[in-house]
Amino acid sequence: IKKYSPTLLILDPFRNIHTLDENSASEITSVLNNLRKIQKESSCTVLLVCHDRKSSNNGQRRLSQTRGSNAIEGWRDFILCVDLDKEKNIIKVNTYQRFDKPQKPFSFQFNYKESSEDELETASLEIIDPNQIKAQKHFKLEEEMIQIVKNNSPQTRNQIREKLEISNQISNKIVKNLIDQDIFWEEKKGRKNLIYIKNIITPCK
Repeated sequence: IKKYSPTLLILDPFRNIHTLDENSASEITSVLNNLRKIQKESSCTVLLVCHDRKSSNNGQRRLSQTRGSNAIEGWRDFILCVDLDKEKNIIKVNTYQRFDKPQKPFSFQFNYKESSEDELETASLEIIDPNQIKAQKHFKLEEEMIQIVKNNSPQTRNQIREKLEISNQISNKIVKNLIDQDIFWEEKKGRKNLIYIKNIITPCK
């Protein structure tokens, strides 16, 4: 540090820079005090990369899910929590600050394109509104549902749901939406509700 005078020191992961008991507040505090000393003497920002416990998502406060002693939470000036939402394929970011209110949470998506030789061609990060992802998914399901009924009309609600592999609640909601858009119409025959396509069009975004 004295040789290169960095403005940013990244310790990734934090648990690998010491051999102490990471769950001991007194032992971890001694490490953190040394890092604070480095920070002040070299005017260097210290960034600790910490991982969550394996069984972390169990209703705890977000900051309590980080592995190791909670002394880290007390030491920090700023925390950036990064979580992967596998279902929506987005990364959620929350911030916590000592001297100010936390910033509004945001999400982003990693987009990439591979060449024909399976090599990375382009890559980008895009700020995403989670509601936008939900709307895109809903619209895609509407398109798929229209295609199912269009190819083999009529269809029962159960047939549509099984082909799309979605829940009853989601399927019924989309069917109702398409009926309201005057794309589907429904006829009750005995115990079955049959869905027909009324207008061969795609729903409006």
